[in-house]
Amino acid sequence: MKTIFIAIGKLLLLSIMMQIIWSVGLGIGSQLFPFELSASGVDAGQLLLRMTVVCLIHTSLLYALMYFSNWKGWKLVGLLALEIFVVQFALSAVEAVFFGEYLKMPVNLAWSMMFTGVVLATIWSPLAVRITGNWKEADGKTGKFVPGKMFWLNIAILSVVVYPFLYQLAGYFIAWRVPEVRALYEGIESQPNFIAQLGAFVFSELHLLQIVRGLVWIAIAIPVMLAMRTGVWLKA
Repeated sequence: MKTIFIAIGKLLLLSIMMQIIWSVGLGIGSQLFPFELSASGVDAGQLLLRMTVVCLIHTSLLYALMYFSNWKGWKLVGLLALEIFVVQFALSAVEAVFFGEYLKMPVNLAWSMMFTGVVLATIWSPLAVRITGNWKEADGKTGKFVPGKMFWLNIAILSVVVYPFLYQLAGYFIAWRVPEVRALYEGIESQPNFIAQLGAFVFSELHLLQIVRGLVWIAIAIPVMLAMRTGVWLKA
């Protein structure tokens, strides 16, 4: 029972640290890359609550990754920093720039996001590894990556076909059902059905962007799979 309380305490501490470092990084980033946004109608209390929930979710996932990881020390720090920067900031910033014409989002906001990601990844990651007791190098050998015969074909299928298809599927049947989302992307022509949208998507620049993003998702998933000493479903 004591171990559980210690783990929960460390989780909450790391979540609070993430929120503080994230806020400081964003504050510095917004000064280095000034931008203006219209008022969203959300008060400061709501924003603080949402930020707290987001940090708790992100920290919980990263905590689980550290708990089940065979990697320790700087190797684990590098993995955490990579996941934080790419997942939480870089991929979102790239898409925000791509849809900037519709979102009316200033380019400096994307640069500010990237700067915040660098700050959070480089400061929070070593602190998290130290606090969770994962700094000492692991004993024994860790798994090595050996590509199979179908490796490159699988990557091509996942990035060119599977990921873009799932992106459109979720976008059309989940995100596009929300009126606020449709309003946010004002100016994008709505297709009459999913098949029509998929056809328009395949021959667009957005498809090429999602292929690249699919490759990035695969690239950052591989070290996670190598690091975790669990079954395939927990890795997934």
